[in-house]
Amino acid sequence: MESNPGIKRGLLVNFSLYLVAVIFTICVLELSTFYDYKRWALQSLPVYCFAALITGLLFIGCKLCSEKKDDSASNLKESSGVRSNIVFSFSAKIWGFIRNCLTKEKNVFFLQAAVAFAVFLGALIVPLSYNIVKLNQHTLPIGQNGKYVQPEVQVIEVAGKKLDHGKGPYVAPPKKSGTSLLATPKPMPVNDYFAYLPGMSFFGVAYNEDVPKLLSDSRWYFSLFGLGGFALAVFLLKKDRNFKLTCFIALSLLPTATLTLATGGDDIPVIAFMVLSAVLLYRDKTLLAGLSMGFAMSLKFTAWLMFAVLVYTILRKYSTRDVVKFFAGTFAVLMPILIAGIYNNVYGFVTNAIRFPLGLSGTSSPADSALPGHLITSHFPHYKGVILLFLIALFFIVCIAFAVKYPPNDIYSMLFAVSFVMTAAILLAPNTRFGYLNYPVDLATVATAIFFDSKGSKNIAGSTLVAQQLSSV
Repeated sequence: MESNPGIKRGLLVNFSLYLVAVIFTICVLELSTFYDYKRWALQSLPVYCFAALITGLLFIGCKLCSEKKDDSASNLKESSGVRSNIVFSFSAKIWGFIRNCLTKEKNVFFLQAAVAFAVFLGALIVPLSYNIVKLNQHTLPIGQNGKYVQPEVQVIEVAGKKLDHGKGPYVAPPKKSGTSLLATPKPMPVNDYFAYLPGMSFFGVAYNEDVPKLLSDSRWYFSLFGLGGFALAVFLLKKDRNFKLTCFIALSLLPTATLTLATGGDDIPVIAFMVLSAVLLYRDKTLLAGLSMGFAMSLKFTAWLMFAVLVYTILRKYSTRDVVKFFAGTFAVLMPILIAGIYNNVYGFVTNAIRFPLGLSGTSSPADSALPGHLITSHFPHYKGVILLFLIALFFIVCIAFAVKYPPNDIYSMLFAVSFVMTAAILLAPNTRFGYLNYPVDLATVATAIFFDSKGSKNIAGSTLVAQQLSSV
């Protein structure tokens, strides 16, 4: 059986992804000022180089095997000599074995899956395990373990420990009786702020005395739910396993996921459940899509941006019954979590989850990448409130103009719209990080996957349908 052209396309895409990962990892190694990022790059660079090399060789091998050539053995002259015949026979058998392997779609797939598993181990599990082991050999306060963990991981673990003891995740300075929620609070130490929604504290519940220290790190659970969400979303796509493997590599095995999870990773489960919700909507599973979106919205306000665009899309595309199911699923998950985490400490919630990320809490946020919104507010600190209102207005103007010019009419165009909206939000936010660009990158990746997935046999990793049709002619 001749090699499917779609398989070669998939190998070429996978090779390109791994090559991008190699370039990105080298840039991290050379340019990053964070020790934990540089160490991850040192550990992961050989793995990505190996993956790119093997995938490139597989591509070349499949391309050679697919070329129809006359059997050179039939042209071999009888007078070649005994020794040369033995050598040729041995070489021919080796090449025949390789060709037999690479012309079978199943074999190529499992070789690619083996490479992907090696990347999973080498770029995520090994660096993450190393960081956790080293972290448990040191007992430094939160914020002083930058060599092995980002501070937000330990903030979430503290919140999980509070949840395990029946307490809320938010702490706020005392305020005078009758003081408005809008009044500027007294500043607190930066690592006392829990700048998330209550659902994020679930990932820190394992951080207690009953769980072994090596298993209590919340990054394990970020990885479990994040990669699990990505895997389920990819599984729900309609295309063949080669296409799905390519999508999984793009979402889960590139540095956007592995570097993030090895050092921090709280954004990955948020992205994963947003992606899962979009794919479930694409498959017309509106209730399940609502449940997934509700969980994402209970973790961070970032998911609420996607919800707004999603609502605009489903009100135009889906029936009233499906819209009701989506909203029912969303709020069935979201409201109990929000109410349980907020009802007895509204002031703490406003201070931690709203004022602190917006730079209005009296304490500087560590999210201070040199993006336009942060640069503007930091240069005019006395006008921060006015500038914030201006940036919010500018954000809505940009989003409305985009919606009018390119209204999302289906799931993949909705995801592209969300990617654009989030890019604008990240660039204009007063406190932000370059790492937040994971959101628009991953959402655009899923949008591309759904676009190709919905176009029959025209997909980036190929389909056996083409080969079947050609063979029947």
